[in-house]
Amino acid sequence: MHRYKLWLLAGLVFTSLIVAGTGSASSQSSKAGGTVVFGAEQEPGILNTDIIGGNLFWGAEVVSPVFPTAYRIYPDYSFRPELVSTVKVQSSPFRLTYYIKKNAVWNEPGGKTVPITAQDFIFSVKTIMTKDFKILSQTGYEDIKSMKALNAKTVRLTFSKPFAGWRTLFGAQAVMPNFALKGEDFNKVWINDLNDPKTGKPISGGPFYLPNGGWDRGKQLTLLRNPKYWGPKAKLARAVYRFLPDTNSTAEAIRGSEVDVIYPQPQLFLVPLRHASGIKTQVGRGPIYEHIDFNVGFGKGPFNDLLKQLWMRQAIAYGIDRRAMVDALYTKTDIAPGLPVLNDPIVLTGNKYYKGHWKVYGHNAKKSISIMKAHGCTGGPSTPGAGGVWSCNGTKASFKFKWKSGNQLRQLSFEAMQAQLKDVGIQLIADDTPNALTQDLPGGNYDIILFAWVGSPDITGNDAIYGCRSGSTHAQDNNQGYCNAKVDKLLVATNHELNSAKQFALTNQALVLMAKDLTTIPLFQKPTYLVYRTAMKGLKENPTNEGPVWNINKWTKT
Repeated sequence: MHRYKLWLLAGLVFTSLIVAGTGSASSQSSKAGGTVVFGAEQEPGILNTDIIGGNLFWGAEVVSPVFPTAYRIYPDYSFRPELVSTVKVQSSPFRLTYYIKKNAVWNEPGGKTVPITAQDFIFSVKTIMTKDFKILSQTGYEDIKSMKALNAKTVRLTFSKPFAGWRTLFGAQAVMPNFALKGEDFNKVWINDLNDPKTGKPISGGPFYLPNGGWDRGKQLTLLRNPKYWGPKAKLARAVYRFLPDTNSTAEAIRGSEVDVIYPQPQLFLVPLRHASGIKTQVGRGPIYEHIDFNVGFGKGPFNDLLKQLWMRQAIAYGIDRRAMVDALYTKTDIAPGLPVLNDPIVLTGNKYYKGHWKVYGHNAKKSISIMKAHGCTGGPSTPGAGGVWSCNGTKASFKFKWKSGNQLRQLSFEAMQAQLKDVGIQLIADDTPNALTQDLPGGNYDIILFAWVGSPDITGNDAIYGCRSGSTHAQDNNQGYCNAKVDKLLVATNHELNSAKQFALTNQALVLMAKDLTTIPLFQKPTYLVYRTAMKGLKENPTNEGPVWNINKWTKT
């Protein structure tokens, strides 16, 4: 599961087009290809998915139809070339030669068309490796020691060591237009638009583009078909992302034909939707996992220093009954019958290398209480449910628990854990905010936080999350303050191991240490739900970090 693109799970001339996207989805005219209206549960904070603050899932779903990618991940987990016709791989030294498709171009609607070239690839690597830019991850790129344009459409990269996840390089927005961005401050590019900063015109190398005025913050964002896309042109004229952060409004919107497509996290409303007239549902299970993270010393947090103590985190882990929570919220509600508890991050259930290192943290309320007593804490219950909250050296065992507000099932998850931990004398205080993922997580403004990572089948790049964060060059997705040098070394080694069995062995060695350090608790592997009106054709669920728009150029609306 490659974490470089791992997402957090969430104008005058164009005025008439944007207004057309605000009515009922079912009333949209099919002329000129028609309009698809998404009900998106997240609004991006920014549209630069390469820098800190740009790793929200729905930001990637906006960017993906606009920017080309060297390889696309298909629903069967295969990596298939898209921008490139092929890549030649040499082993000694490790070298990649990219053959860019001859007809691939950048287009500025109403302006110029420029070929996508080897210089764009070279410029992109240099940008990603610039220390002054707030790049989320340099995994893979950091090992490139030399680059050479063999001709306009061929570029050769030579690495200092092998990189196992090479197919994940040059994903959407990691291939950048050199002519547009050269000399620009990348930290300030593509914040509110997807324009050429030199001309102010929209720029695209994909089947759609974002017009000026296309993003009405707080309401919706509209993409238009790129008439000069070099690949199979989109059959739809426009794609509207309507931001519906409340889960109840999402259900009402799809039932009432106000939107055509939703891609919600598992919620209670999905059960009756499976049987609703005029609606189809595709269900998948991919590399997406729900978990809680502890802040052990990052940014503004933690607000309670007890979380820096391993024994405190262990008491919390033993106090949570993950099995009971998953059964109550997913099995008994029929949202995801038989959903197992997840006992590892990174390597998920169903993988033959899955070991379940977090099994040791099964529910044990008596053990949780015993741990608190052993560390001199007072005021808590002598037996589970007896009442009281622990105080340890004058500090109350009370913690702020954060999640993105508006998510009904996460609200219920919090309430379940709150009740379970109350029985062992540990207090959780609701701290849900609409900016939990866009501001609070990257700012370290939390004690404990609940969210999901959305990844790919490739497991390289996990050092970006669980490695030791340093400066602006390493582990920029580590928002916990966690650092174990041995874990970092093992995960970095995983990036360079080409043998799959050995790669997973290294990862499992890291997981053994991570389970002991206990700065994260995996909960379950999340099923995915692609729900759409029957008027929409060509949709196919892709449970990886590609999401539903991976083949949006093939969609039609009748």
